[in-house]
Amino acid sequence: MEKKYVEILLHELSHQVGAPDHYCYGKGSSGRCANLDCDMCYKGHDKIGLCVMEESQYFWTETDMGKHCSGCRDIINKHLQGHHSVFNE
Repeated sequence: MEKKYVEILLHELSHQVGAPDHYCYGKGSSGRCANLDCDMCYKGHDKIGLCVMEESQYFWTETDMGKHCSGCRDIINKHLQGHHSVFNE
């Protein structure tokens, strides 16, 4: 399977456990980005970060493939702890 499809699958599966998109959805009629989790418009970052929830995730090198930022890791861990008793011990 091509690397980009693995990245897209991981990105979409991450949504299922609460990880948000970090990329810009574009300026709507209000003149503001529609994605409140946009790193550049709302988080004050001047460039895209290193997270599978970024739009450009499939341009990474093999060593970066599949990485989540600390915010997404926290969201995913909280989700897993809340739904899987093995993590609640």
